[in-house]
Amino acid sequence: MKTKVLPLLGIVLFLSACSTSSSPEVSRDAALSLLKRFDLEINYTPSRIPPVRYALQEKMSTYVEDDAYTIEDVQIDRELDRENHYCYAKIQGTKEGHPYIHESWTYISIDKNITCHYWNGYENGKWIKERYRLEVKKNEESWENTASEEIKEMNRLYGQMALTFYQYLLDMKGETNGEYHSNDGTSLTFVSEDDSYRYEGEFQNNLYQSGARINKETGMYYQSKVSWNHCDISMPSLDYFPLRTE
Repeated sequence: MKTKVLPLLGIVLFLSACSTSSSPEVSRDAALSLLKRFDLEINYTPSRIPPVRYALQEKMSTYVEDDAYTIEDVQIDRELDRENHYCYAKIQGTKEGHPYIHESWTYISIDKNITCHYWNGYENGKWIKERYRLEVKKNEESWENTASEEIKEMNRLYGQMALTFYQYLLDMKGETNGEYHSNDGTSLTFVSEDDSYRYEGEFQNNLYQSGARINKETGMYYQSKVSWNHCDISMPSLDYFPLRTE
């Protein structure tokens, strides 16, 4: 599944791990300093080993799949386990006014890279339901290359989100309402809005946990929530997917 990373466009996100009422309030300038510190900690002077697995849920107003199809009111669920060479992505939403689902699994089985696809959607006036798997020998194409888009997305969330939100807050034309809370120098939860945008974010242990952005003028939104080093990832049996040769 080809992933197209969109700009953060968000809706109101309920931050679950740490509510703003449970942490001391800090100033906007202090929050910006914390975001800069998180970015430096992650990107330039890392003090910990990067995560090897994660589970991610994204919700957004529109998503362009394979640079061709626009899906609306989208939810994307992802799992990635680099240690066990497994990744999964599920896109579900509305395409041309009809429900749409695309699921994709990529993993290593014995000596092969296997990618399985499942589509269920309405296209060109009819319903299309397709399920198949592709197999490639490991020495012909590495799993990392096959799963490169999912790996890229995990690296983006791990290494770039602090700087992304720092820039969003810095570019606000004039904050009309904002709250920033931090327990210590490694966490931050915030809500900030002006006449055009509303932002929400949560960072714990220097890491991005969840965030959202809403464009008040257009209604466009994006939100995401991450579980780092998620331990419940398990690969289903996919041998029943018909083999396709290409």
